[in-house]
Amino acid sequence: MTSQHQTLTDAPRTHRRAVAFWERSPTLWRWVLCLMAMLLTVDLRLMGLGHAYDVFGDEIYYVDLGRSLWGGHYPPQFQHQGPFLLHPPLFFGFEAAWRDLFGPQASYFHLLYLDRDLNVVFAAISAGALFFIGERLGGRLAGAAAALLFAFSPYILRLNGRVLLETSALAFVLVGYAILFHALGERGRRARWWGIGAGIVMGLGVVCTDMAGLVTVVPLAVLLGLGWRCDRRTVALAVVGAIVPYVAYLVTLGASGTLGAFIHQETFGLRRLLGLVQVTGFNQAGAPSLVGKLLAQIAHFITTYLVCGLGVASAVYCLFSRRRELRVLGLFVASAILTLGYAVFFGTVEEQFLYFLSGPSILGVVVTGAALARGEGRLGARVLARFPRPRALGAGLLVVLLAAVAYDGSIWYATRTTPDNGLQREVAWFHRNVPHPGVIGTDSGVNKFLLTRSGE
Repeated sequence: MTSQHQTLTDAPRTHRRAVAFWERSPTLWRWVLCLMAMLLTVDLRLMGLGHAYDVFGDEIYYVDLGRSLWGGHYPPQFQHQGPFLLHPPLFFGFEAAWRDLFGPQASYFHLLYLDRDLNVVFAAISAGALFFIGERLGGRLAGAAAALLFAFSPYILRLNGRVLLETSALAFVLVGYAILFHALGERGRRARWWGIGAGIVMGLGVVCTDMAGLVTVVPLAVLLGLGWRCDRRTVALAVVGAIVPYVAYLVTLGASGTLGAFIHQETFGLRRLLGLVQVTGFNQAGAPSLVGKLLAQIAHFITTYLVCGLGVASAVYCLFSRRRELRVLGLFVASAILTLGYAVFFGTVEEQFLYFLSGPSILGVVVTGAALARGEGRLGARVLARFPRPRALGAGLLVVLLAAVAYDGSIWYATRTTPDNGLQREVAWFHRNVPHPGVIGTDSGVNKFLLTRSGE
């Protein structure tokens, strides 16, 4: 009888000790969990990266532009064809610094994989930011769920495994929002310093790719107008901070005498974004069907599609929440939805644009799920009325999360164990078997570039 009584009392006591240990050092454990999420993200992306994804068309441009900047050309040039100003140069600057760190590479493919490793670093930063935002708005489990969904998502894994601008841009955007949510919890000067810091970090995302401005500057401007019990000075400083990096970029263009070329190329880029000119993407004449492409990839990317679909519902819930932090999150998710929606129906839509929706949607879904499980708001009260046992509801959500992660994990394993580096093997075969110099006919611009530059 005594031993049974001890067993019944010791278990709650152990639980209380664990909770007390967490509460005594919440900051330490928050950073520990964040670091674990980042390391998991890195491991999943580095394993088999050398053969998991074939060369994507845009990668050859971005790798060459980084090499141009590394070689001392500013603004960078593609194939020495004059300044390339269609995208801001911050990511290309990171490529140049990354090459300074690791030294010159033996071939173009070595350079490509080196730059892919750089994007793995940005992906890890994104996972850490997702954990911090999710933990702040929805609790520890929400933060962990956001990081796990991001780490295992096959679509996100593929995009992070290529040299594309969106990975670095979203990393800065997410870190900026993490700082902004911290600023909203501060007061006085501290809040304003954190606010301008949040804006500057978001602005760095904009000088990776202009599209990031639609999910940073625009929602910040809307928040400034609506107020929502936020300190307007803090939000105004965040808006100013988000503009500063781009203004600095324009100053460097003016100093280099390329501002006129920038206006010409940026005007063309804006017309592409608005859909007035269709030269790339699924909306151009003769392009494959977007719906057909989505359906063809549904077995691989079903969890991403579901999360993005649920992200729409989470945006509505957050926008009508009484918590100002959730309303700000709703603005973030809604801006991503509207950006992608316009691109799909009117503008230029490319496969990688979904990345700007997938990250915010993950946050929206896990934070909304946590809020509903706690019974927040009228909808949360109805959920608890229908499911009177919160632990059972939480356990059900956990099972759904683990099932999604397990499915994505199986896709990850299949991708990593099935080589998809045909272009690299093709080029290697040509270099081994075709006399040099020789003549090779090809109707592919990517193949032509790789065959002529890969042996450098």
